[in-house]
Amino acid sequence: MQKTIALTAILAFFCLSSIGFATSNSNGKTFPFTEAEDHDGAKFVWFVYSQSKYRYDYIKAGDFPKSNRFSPSPNNKPQPGDVAWWKTFVAIYSPDKGRTEYLSTAKGKIELNKMILKLGPVRYFRYNKPD
Repeated sequence: MQKTIALTAILAFFCLSSIGFATSNSNGKTFPFTEAEDHDGAKFVWFVYSQSKYRYDYIKAGDFPKSNRFSPSPNNKPQPGDVAWWKTFVAIYSPDKGRTEYLSTAKGKIELNKMILKLGPVRYFRYNKPD
């Protein structure tokens, strides 16, 4: 039996750690992949989850719903750390304490509403924590 888990720890790790790798984003963070390799956001999501000890095999954004490590978030209601999914892009749901909903990406935070306007309705997925 698998349990789903909201991954607030993932966001805490990403925000508080200084990771020294090859490629820098506009926020000064560096990652072990290029911007071109992360065109669909999947490398960033995979990297942040794996650095937070929530590992899964890398998959492209389009194949994300097929992963056995993730299940749809109940009623499509996200919690911090859930993955926002579109056929061509994924990001980590990371709302602030106010009313604005954000997504974390390798390029920094972006407003969820802007992505919905650009890509259409979003589906959320939650990590399946093995027993």
